Amino acid sequence: MIRIALVTMLAALVAACGGGSAAPSPTPTICPEFPVPAPPTLIYPISGASGVPDGNFTLVIASFNSATPPPAVLVPASGGTNVTSGPARPAPSPIPTPAATPQPGQTMYGLAIGALAPGTTYNVTFTFGPIVPGCTGPETSGQFTTQ
Repeated sequence: MIRIALVTMLAALVAACGGGSAAPSPTPTICPEFPVPAPPTLIYPISGASGVPDGNFTLVIASFNSATPPPAVLVPASGGTNVTSGPARPAPSPIPTPAATPQPGQTMYGLAIGALAPGTTYNVTFTFGPIVPGCTGPETSGQFTTQ
């Protein structure tokens, strides 16, 4: 709260000293302060994997956060169309291989992935909290390349 008050006071002071002849300066972005959990661990496919199916599989993640994680957004590293996963659900059993080992205390989830572009590297990202332009963006759990 103090930070918001200081930013507001500073903005008012700068505006008052502007002399009125210059164009108004843009209002600074005030980012909400909320705890951001660590991004989930990518279990399957393993981060850095290549030859991953080009869609229609279950991405498996593990998280320490007690809340169900948001859907993953797969962002092509060289540009293209983002792909959003289905909602988190219980992880499949057995976990596809090869898979990373979750850390003790992590809960595993499965996220349905639709069609992906072949031969493309995707960054697996998660966004926690509200999306505010100019504020902290998505967190990356890892990446993989499709076959």
